[in-house]
Amino acid sequence: MTIIFWFFEVILIGGYGIWFFSLSVQFRTRYGDPEKFWCEECLKWLAEKCFRWNKQEKCIFQIEMIALMVKQKSYPLAKYIILFLALAFGFSSCATILNGRKERVDIITPVPARAVVGQDTFHFSDSRIRLRVDRSEQPLVVKLLAGDFANEYHVFSRNSFAYWLNLYANYGLGMIVDFNSPRRYSYPRRVYLNPLDGRSNYTLWQPPLHDQEFTFRIEIPYINLFHLRPDFEPNIRASGGFWGLAIGLDYYHQPQQFLSLNLGAQTNFIVPVPAVVDIQQEYEVMRSESVSFTNNHWLGRFTVGYGLSFSNYTWEFRSPAFGSPIPPTRRPAERATLAIGLEMPVHFYTGDHFYFKFLYRPSFWRFSRIRPVGYEHLVSLGFGWDIFFR
Repeated sequence: MTIIFWFFEVILIGGYGIWFFSLSVQFRTRYGDPEKFWCEECLKWLAEKCFRWNKQEKCIFQIEMIALMVKQKSYPLAKYIILFLALAFGFSSCATILNGRKERVDIITPVPARAVVGQDTFHFSDSRIRLRVDRSEQPLVVKLLAGDFANEYHVFSRNSFAYWLNLYANYGLGMIVDFNSPRRYSYPRRVYLNPLDGRSNYTLWQPPLHDQEFTFRIEIPYINLFHLRPDFEPNIRASGGFWGLAIGLDYYHQPQQFLSLNLGAQTNFIVPVPAVVDIQQEYEVMRSESVSFTNNHWLGRFTVGYGLSFSNYTWEFRSPAFGSPIPPTRRPAERATLAIGLEMPVHFYTGDHFYFKFLYRPSFWRFSRIRPVGYEHLVSLGFGWDIFFR
């Protein structure tokens, strides 16, 4: 997340630099002599430039106040005020910079229908229509017509992500600029309406209704926690790390229920990003390969599953390379064990296809003569995508 914020900072700083350069060129073209910089006309011109984005949105700082201070010969104070406004407020409103005047809203219905928004009428294609609406504090009024049924819905707006980004980017100063701006607000990206239920309520999420259909999914198990009992090792081995890969195939035997066959592999790689690592000390490597079969139920945005898993757990002890200044304490070792246990996945969907996943895989029975019964587990947090085959 910090990398994303840095990316926004680079874009904003670059935009500010271009803006300052353009402003200096306009000033030299208009006034020429730098000694005229603090004249009344110049100050008013500069103030108007600083507030060009917010002049029509009733910004709380009025340009006339600065002009009045100039008339009263309060030049030093006017200088500081203009500089402060230009640097702290004129460029710090994230919602004004990042949000457009219009935004996309998807209206989704279970039946073919027509939607009336303002003076425009839209016909649904595949039970979905994509609108471009103006941002506003006021609710978005949608009238839905389906046969003899007609309902009116009021979709409420909320503060956008860019508005809250001001807390990070400028310690909340940009919120003052965005306070009365319509770009501060955002409507839900998806709105689910059902004109047949006779109510004017809408929901922001509806589980997909699929019956006798297949879904392919690909997942990244990002954070993995291992709890293993390797053969010939006296103690439990526990470790955590990053990265893995999993694929799955789902079959919807009921609209809200599906069977899932999954293949996956997880590791305890020590770096959270793909990179080459040279470790100059002793360390443990843990990984898991598994096949699982589960039955899953939709519960709002969540899916909860249960089933069986067949896993191959591997534990390795590795010593530093030859010539390391740290002498090894034991010989390198590798232990692998096949185990049978349970599989309990939980998915949280943020949209139609993207989701976050929590996986708990306890194993109890091991194909081992040394320790045939023993508790081991894998806990994993990740994310994934699914693709429906129609």
